[in-house]
Amino acid sequence: MKKINDIKSIRLIKIVQIILFLLGNVLLSKGFSSYFSYGILIVILLLAIPIPKQYKWGFTAEKTTFLRNNNAVIETAISLIIIISLAILIGIFI
Repeated sequence: MKKINDIKSIRLIKIVQIILFLLGNVLLSKGFSSYFSYGILIVILLLAIPIPKQYKWGFTAEKTTFLRNNNAVIETAISLIIIISLAILIGIFI
């Protein structure tokens, strides 16, 4: 499969992955079928295929996607804190 090299497309895919991840957690906590949440996780994994290796998620990423600094570890840590905070807030209010 062809890799995406446009940074705007990579940002869009990562934002969609975050939204789908939070949606899957909300639906799972609301009592929907776990298979539906597994399907959302599979879609998230399929969306990660066209992203180049240097922009992948995690602490092994070589380049940043959202921040303009040179350290990908800081971006990963910040995004992890934001995602966990959003998941906790959604869990509290829903």
